[in-house]
Amino acid sequence: MGEIYLIRHGETDWNKEAKFQGRTDIPLNSKGKNQAELLSKYLAKENFDYIYSSPLKRAIETAIPLSKKLNKEILIRENWIEFNFGEWEGLTVKEVHEKYPIERDLWLYHTEKGKIPKGESFKEAYERLSIEKKYILEHHKDHKIAIFTHGAIIRAALYVFLDLPHLGFGKITISSCSITHFKIKDNRFILVRLNYLYPDEIFSYF
Repeated sequence: MGEIYLIRHGETDWNKEAKFQGRTDIPLNSKGKNQAELLSKYLAKENFDYIYSSPLKRAIETAIPLSKKLNKEILIRENWIEFNFGEWEGLTVKEVHEKYPIERDLWLYHTEKGKIPKGESFKEAYERLSIEKKYILEHHKDHKIAIFTHGAIIRAALYVFLDLPHLGFGKITISSCSITHFKIKDNRFILVRLNYLYPDEIFSYF
């Protein structure tokens, strides 16, 4: 039985300011680096077979402490990059709400119908994550793997991994350095934990 841990990156300055980051390559701030280090001490006990990451700095920097502890290479998978948020990148949540109220509501509550102005469509994200689902089933259905990635993409992965027709990103919280954990049985993904802050000591740090 395989196990997949989707791990959101640690905090950045843009997270702290509630800005949409998307493909903008923002590094971790000091708190994010501490979060990554704390998390790695506990994830190291899981003894992952492989460590994957989005190509963006904030994801790679979150993966580095675990990579060092397990002495395993960080493998980059381009499809785990964050959404392209187009005109929203660099704007705060409040600014997007004020400037794009209709598009924002669709994105939050009817995500599969939403379209970010000059950004990536949900269909495009779904298609690239479907490639990753197939890749995992072909190469890792009996492995334990960690994938360091991004909040919106983890939400999209729920659609893809669980074959959900509707969801709505605004109905789910994915916190910094949280874990969303799946097991694979009979080529099906089973959700074990969602947005898990692991362990309690790290939760208290936030």
